[in-house]
Amino acid sequence: MMCFLTIAVVPYVIFISLQIPQTKGKILVLDMAPDAFDDAYTGCVEDMEHVAPILFHKEMAQHKLFRESWQAATASLKSYQNLSLPPGFQIQHAVAIVVYTNSSNPLHRELNSAVRKQGRSFEVYMEHFPFKAWHFYLTRALQLLRAPESCKEDSQQTVFRGVGNIHFKPKKLQDNIRLGQFSSTSEEQQVAQRFGNATFFTLSTCFGVSIKNFSVFPDEREVLIPPNEVFSVSNFSQDGTRSLVTLRSLGQTCSNFNCAYLRKEKNQNCEIKSGNINDGTWVVGA
Repeated sequence: MMCFLTIAVVPYVIFISLQIPQTKGKILVLDMAPDAFDDAYTGCVEDMEHVAPILFHKEMAQHKLFRESWQAATASLKSYQNLSLPPGFQIQHAVAIVVYTNSSNPLHRELNSAVRKQGRSFEVYMEHFPFKAWHFYLTRALQLLRAPESCKEDSQQTVFRGVGNIHFKPKKLQDNIRLGQFSSTSEEQQVAQRFGNATFFTLSTCFGVSIKNFSVFPDEREVLIPPNEVFSVSNFSQDGTRSLVTLRSLGQTCSNFNCAYLRKEKNQNCEIKSGNINDGTWVVGA
């Protein structure tokens, strides 16, 4: 049964970036992003819902821009529209998305930089990851909004991602890779092309979630992909100065962290979870 949360976003978001922080001319290899913080909080959501507010207030106190952005996003939910939302979806989940889409400040880049790099170990996460509560709320938002049937055969959606100044390439075709960060894509190819053409991704995703209802730019038709979705590289080519990458979702996520804040560890093995709720374990590189 769906519940209704009355929200709307008053324009304060300036620009939605569908690309990651870039270095001109940089070449990056697509891989399983082993340093990513990839927690999906499986089996500990209720416990984290008690812990997250404590972390949230601590992080708000320590990060002025985060505090101001969260307050502004909360205040922006004033002109109301009714959205049909799943049970358990709360205002903090909506605000987490709105803050992420506000690229008038560098917060989304700071979050993704931490997600990409600060999962090297449990100690690095605990000491240096600045947005533990935000990561939890944003991850839960995507999980709650995701349609249960999205990983069924023929249910995956095709989305596009344009990146400027970074040339991504796989080691070889059919490699399994993760994007290793929250990755913004668009349902519209022409929209994605506006954000860069050094690398242009065509992706089929089943864990990516449309967040256009939480944006003041619904025409962007943004779909946000979580860091831990696993893709297979089905095609790669170069067209002049462009790298063209086609990724196909395996219908699985892969996480080395699970409930890290509570369990105090990073798993050596990457735990696979399918879109059909079948569990397994995959040793990365095996």
